Amino acid sequence: MRVLILGGTGRLGRAVAEALLVRGDEPICVGRSASPETVPDGAVPLAGDVCDPDFLRAAVDGVDAVVAALSIPRKSRSPFAAVVGPEDLHSRSTRMLLEVYDGRLLKVSAQSVGESAPRAGWGFRTLVAVSNLRPAFADHAVADALVQDSGLAWTIVRPPILAEGRRGPLRAAEDVVTWSWTKVGIVDLAEWIAEALTDASLEGRTVSLGPA
Repeated sequence: MRVLILGGTGRLGRAVAEALLVRGDEPICVGRSASPETVPDGAVPLAGDVCDPDFLRAAVDGVDAVVAALSIPRKSRSPFAAVVGPEDLHSRSTRMLLEVYDGRLLKVSAQSVGESAPRAGWGFRTLVAVSNLRPAFADHAVADALVQDSGLAWTIVRPPILAEGRRGPLRAAEDVVTWSWTKVGIVDLAEWIAEALTDASLEGRTVSLGPA
């Protein structure tokens, strides 16, 4: 498969590209800074703006699937760090993508977005509400609704906090409950995403992830 990864130079996007390469697929990593130095060896770098419809129209030409693994940039990984990217990045890029693409789409959202909020830990929900995570989670909810109404072969996945490396097997379902500091491994999530792209049973579903 040729898979376009929006956010392909970020932590998760790079991990997804590596998982696809192991499967023998061709990942195309999109990012403003995409270059041979910022993507895994074997992946195709594609520098551009995910909110530019002309760029997206050209980028999706000939791909078999799109993975949206974007994050709204902050000055650091602290949830209280200042937001330095557009607060509507998820919804704006999704609107643009849906205008030019009609194939398989997997969007990475987050546990505690939308209807998953009651199934996330109280402490984590509070952190989102009082920190600079709040704009991203609110915009994820808007973007998720756009995907759900799109008519595409879509899947939305809502992981909890991401930890480096591996943390163990994952469970994916609409009723997954996570605690305030539940974590899943970013490598485990990336491998799950790579497998999910060809799993027809996940099409049209919004699932949360947690430890199996």
